[in-house]
Amino acid sequence: MSLPTNANVTGRQKTLADCWSATTNESRPILSQRQKKRMKKNTSPMFIDGQSALSVNASGSWNLRQDLRENRMKQEKEYWGDQIQGKSDNSLRVISKNIQGLGLKAGNPKEEELKSWLVNKSIDLVGLQEINVNWNKCKQNDRFSERIRNPAWEFARYSVAYNKHDKKYRHQYGGCVSMGIEQVTHRISGSGADERGLGRWSWLLLKGKDKVQIRVITAYQPNLSKMATQCGSVYSQQRIQLLATNEEKCPLEVFRNDLIKQIKSWIKMKNKIILMIDANEDV
Repeated sequence: MSLPTNANVTGRQKTLADCWSATTNESRPILSQRQKKRMKKNTSPMFIDGQSALSVNASGSWNLRQDLRENRMKQEKEYWGDQIQGKSDNSLRVISKNIQGLGLKAGNPKEEELKSWLVNKSIDLVGLQEINVNWNKCKQNDRFSERIRNPAWEFARYSVAYNKHDKKYRHQYGGCVSMGIEQVTHRISGSGADERGLGRWSWLLLKGKDKVQIRVITAYQPNLSKMATQCGSVYSQQRIQLLATNEEKCPLEVFRNDLIKQIKSWIKMKNKIILMIDANEDV
């Protein structure tokens, strides 16, 4: 990751009244067409440096939303981390981001903005969590291999992870993508996902000079909150499949044990490890 040595990190927590950021996610249609049209006039970009805004639920007063947006605009220079600067030629830029859904249809605004953001920020390796798509149920034109095509780059290699045991719906909470863009793709010698087929993590293997191997992992740990354990959630998906294989441990415990075991095996293979994880808790 490209962070300056004299990084000045802002860590003050914002109140809800100071924040405003909304995204339209086709995989979770919570807005009417009229509301979506109004959102296009009032929302800020979906992909911004750092984490300077919170997502706000679709319900509520639009007057309040306008006030929130105006307050946020006044503070738009505040960031939880560092604002992304220009990238030098001899550096590798690695980004991890929970996108909370890529959308079910190819070419949707969120997908297009994501691709533009990757190009504008000169990203080499990206790890995305919560893709929320069951790729096995998508039509060919809506599959990731087709959707990631972009005239702005010539080469891209990736690994997707999703719950392969779910055969019902296109929308599926969770999932990960690990992707390399342009020159770094020539260093990628392998790719894969978690062996249980639950979409918990994906990975790319890079080979460098002097036989150095770097394993880049993108992972998503289930959320254990009351809302997150409801039917269809990542937690419940994994719980159902684990019980089907006579595994009665908590999905979080299984996730941690499996991931730690996997990383230790890669370290024994003398791999360097880059782990990009949304753990849904402090680590």
